[in-house]
Amino acid sequence: MSNSIAKNTTFMTTASVLQRVVSFVYFIIIARVIGVENTGDYFFALSFSTIFLVIADFGLNNVLVRELARNREQGNSYLNSLLSLKFFLGLLSYVLIILFANILGYSESTRQLIYVAGITVIFDSLQNLFYASLRAAEKLKYEAFGIFMSQVITMIIGTTALLLRWPLYFLILAYTIPSFLSVFYAGYFTAKNVGWKFHPVWKKEILQPFFFMALPFFAAAIIGKLFSFSDSLLMSKILDKTQLGYWSVPYKIVFAFQFIPIALTASLYPVISALHTGENKERIAQLLLKGWRYLLLIVMPLMFGIYAIADNFIVSFYTVAYTPSIMVLKILIFTLVFSYLNYTMAALLNAVNKQNEQTLLMLFALVLSICLNLWLLPKYLVTGAAISALLSNVILFICTLWRVRKIIFLPLRDIITLFDKCLWPSVIMAATVVYLQNYWHFIFCIIVGVFVYTGAAFIFGGLTREDLNIKKFIL
Repeated sequence: MSNSIAKNTTFMTTASVLQRVVSFVYFIIIARVIGVENTGDYFFALSFSTIFLVIADFGLNNVLVRELARNREQGNSYLNSLLSLKFFLGLLSYVLIILFANILGYSESTRQLIYVAGITVIFDSLQNLFYASLRAAEKLKYEAFGIFMSQVITMIIGTTALLLRWPLYFLILAYTIPSFLSVFYAGYFTAKNVGWKFHPVWKKEILQPFFFMALPFFAAAIIGKLFSFSDSLLMSKILDKTQLGYWSVPYKIVFAFQFIPIALTASLYPVISALHTGENKERIAQLLLKGWRYLLLIVMPLMFGIYAIADNFIVSFYTVAYTPSIMVLKILIFTLVFSYLNYTMAALLNAVNKQNEQTLLMLFALVLSICLNLWLLPKYLVTGAAISALLSNVILFICTLWRVRKIIFLPLRDIITLFDKCLWPSVIMAATVVYLQNYWHFIFCIIVGVFVYTGAAFIFGGLTREDLNIKKFIL
């Protein structure tokens, strides 16, 4: 079981790193070529449509992973029934995208971008269903390759559109086309590995229990999306497109690193679901703490390192036009550690049938985030949104940890020790990088920082010789 988790986590992490690198380069090209205001428009159209993906998914993917992990012989029946429902939900979500884009009174140019982005939602929903079945079968290598190749195709189409000066909506189509292709790719490997045969049906005896089991996941997903994008929605009405452009750069940078906890939880979720049926709480606690160690060893130096180079990084890659994004990035980057650990705890709560409680926690965080944004945005513009995001994530982490510790035994001393062993090496590394930037280019400082962090982590006990074995390190 541990080898399977390690292998799948490695597949997802490797593919996600490559995908994020391509995405990072692609967004830099976009931001430099189309300017701050158009970048804000482009970013908002994608963000707006993504919110409605939760309607098309309806929380069914999480239920499918959990149920297939426990009852794999029903895979064909589950998939064919859910495929019919997903197609209907995809069309419904697109109608709602058009409706709300008009109700909220966005400009004609923004609405056109939203309409094109909405088509992508339908295809994304279908491919997500197939990928969920492959996750349940612990065959994550196909999803790993698929997400990487989709980003490569997006970059090729998008870069071509920029070079030929095509209209802005072609940059959105650059996501739609690979999403369409991914449906067939994921469907093929689902048929090959899960035994699925295409025969859409509408079985009430399957759909009805799935619908009710998915409701808490759906509520949590839509709250989670609003939690992630409510700041963008509020900015679209309170601030202008230029401010959205300033926000889009640090947001994309921070979001680029979310693949790390996603990769881990994709591997952990079906395993915890299976362990829960045997009431093996001690093993679940061990998996969670080992997962946290893996995450903290990565996220701590990542946060402090980006903070240390933020000024030079933004100006060098995005030009001086995005200078207001620097302070936003310095604040927003510290949300990573809390969001990373929140991902794993949310997966645990869902896996042990506590999704209702997870939904309530997310609802509380959403209301808090909206209140903070309404207070801070008019005064501090996009910097206020960054402060709001940080405070909301901190409070959500504290509340979720309190609930998880009621379910499984997580010694507070062990948690503090994990943080302590990763914090001080990261602080030492960041201080070194800040100092060296007075004399060297920041890229060389990053390289030195990696060695400083690694050495300090060994000294403080965060890293050991056994960690050089990647499988033992992950779990």
